[in-house]
Amino acid sequence: MAVESAGDLEDLFSTDDFAEDATYKGATIPVIVDKRWVETMGDGGFTKVLTVRTSDLDGDPYGDTITVSGTDYEIINYEPDGTGVAELVLN
Repeated sequence: MAVESAGDLEDLFSTDDFAEDATYKGATIPVIVDKRWVETMGDGGFTKVLTVRTSDLDGDPYGDTITVSGTDYEIINYEPDGTGVAELVLN
């Protein structure tokens, strides 16, 4: 799906459809939760990956904490895609 407007992002991040709420720096933001296989230095495993609107973040969130479903996670990678959306890899 191509994101063509702010309205498209609102639809994509609606908690009535795809997204759920997370807490980042005291604010509630919508995120889309997924799992991804990550391999580092020969070790691999599944980790949570969040898709977020970059406008909901405060710059580069690397090292920050985000709370999803009552669990705190450290953001270990930030991957903006240039369209107003980014993926956050969590630990």
